[in-house]
Amino acid sequence: MAQAQSERNTSSGPAARDTSQGANRKIAEETGEAGRSFAEGVSSAGDGLAGAHAEVLRKSVETTGQAVQTGLKMADTTLQGFADTIGRAFGLDDQRAVDLAEQSAANARTVSEATAALARGAQEACGQWIDFAHRGTMARLAAAQRLAGCRSAPDLIAVHSELWRESIHRTVTASQTIARTSLKAIEDAERVIQPR
Repeated sequence: MAQAQSERNTSSGPAARDTSQGANRKIAEETGEAGRSFAEGVSSAGDGLAGAHAEVLRKSVETTGQAVQTGLKMADTTLQGFADTIGRAFGLDDQRAVDLAEQSAANARTVSEATAALARGAQEACGQWIDFAHRGTMARLAAAQRLAGCRSAPDLIAVHSELWRESIHRTVTASQTIARTSLKAIEDAERVIQPR
């Protein structure tokens, strides 16, 4: 009887372990496949959402830039008319009124050009920020796929640390680009506004 029990244990031992390992492997593969399917679905949805968000922000920045330009042109025209009116009101002779009007118009154009340079810089920096945000969204969706493909804790730790490094690198690169754009806009405005 003991021998029969021993034979049953021996004959079912390795086969049972193989069946158990096969079932565990199948569960792991199915889980990984489900994770990849989910990540792909999220990635597809995220692509559309990020693209729509970037387009809305781009149009908003473009509209703001156009409004600034229109406002500056109107201010230039208004200032010219104001200088003419002041010249007549204070009884300045025609030449003196013309000189003051020209000086006022020149100052208004200088301020307008400097402000436009700053507005262009802000618009470019905003566009770069939008691009950075869009790339970050795409990277997070790709990260979900990479994490879903991990099969062990060490693999998960390695992928996570690599994703963290890539995220910091993207942030530093984008910050440098935006800072350079902002500095260039300030330098352009400073060149315009310097006394001649």
